[in-house]
Amino acid sequence: MKKWLISGLLILGVGIIGALLSFNGTDWRNFGTKPYFEEKTVDLGDARKLHIESVSLDVKVIPGNGQMVVVRLEGKASPKFHDNFAFSAERAGDTIEIESSMDNYISFGLNIVDVKLTVELPKQSWDEMTLESRSGNILVRELEAKGVKINMNSGNSVIEKIHAATLDFAGTSGNLKIIDTDTEQLNFKLNSGNAVVSNTTGVTKGKTNSGNIVFRTDSLQHSLTLQARTGNINVETNQEPASAWLKATVSSGNIKNNWSGLAADAQSEHSLTGGIGGANSNAALVVELETTSGNIRVGR
Repeated sequence: MKKWLISGLLILGVGIIGALLSFNGTDWRNFGTKPYFEEKTVDLGDARKLHIESVSLDVKVIPGNGQMVVVRLEGKASPKFHDNFAFSAERAGDTIEIESSMDNYISFGLNIVDVKLTVELPKQSWDEMTLESRSGNILVRELEAKGVKINMNSGNSVIEKIHAATLDFAGTSGNLKIIDTDTEQLNFKLNSGNAVVSNTTGVTKGKTNSGNIVFRTDSLQHSLTLQARTGNINVETNQEPASAWLKATVSSGNIKNNWSGLAADAQSEHSLTGGIGGANSNAALVVELETTSGNIRVGR
């Protein structure tokens, strides 16, 4: 038994030494990876819609400097993966279509892939923007559109400085951050992951199956509905609403209210309803919070 163990360790050591010796100085610093870069440009023309679809790659959608849509696959990867990337970018009628993917297969040895899809957009107001990602993190920043729809299968998402009439987000697994957005209607749904929403405008509806929800704003101006099956819900406001109706419900957990101006209408161990500024359940601003297993906190 000891002989087999010693032989195995010797073979492993020889393999490691061989791998190290096969790297030159640059390879060693980059763990044997090679730079990868591919770029396409698309004339915006009269396109008013944007559709992006990605598989197994991180995606970054950011403002560009020119009048062309610039799309890049860039980063570094082990050389054996360089033929596994594919992407296309073209204008089809009134829509810019962008697709990217990386073929996954079982490979032995040192496998490193750090390649992302970057989309740089001209400054304009889009009628519609859709992004579908089956695996990978996403960043969408400084975008203006009538409607924005994002569907995530697996990965973390950051959505920042979006101006849209409606913003809809659906994610299966991963954390979500929505920051400094200006919308009329914001909807988000997560199956597994935490959601942090900061400094947004408009009516907000959010739901998580497993994860916490944090909603932060200086002053709440629009109705808010948040639901969590398993997770805490925190609504953090620097100022209390001048007039609002609150309905908070937990099945297992605690409710903590820090809005000093709230007049409780009904209160029990697992529920709280009440109004600020004489508001009732028909108020223009209604805050509905519900979690099956978790705590609810309102105010700082």
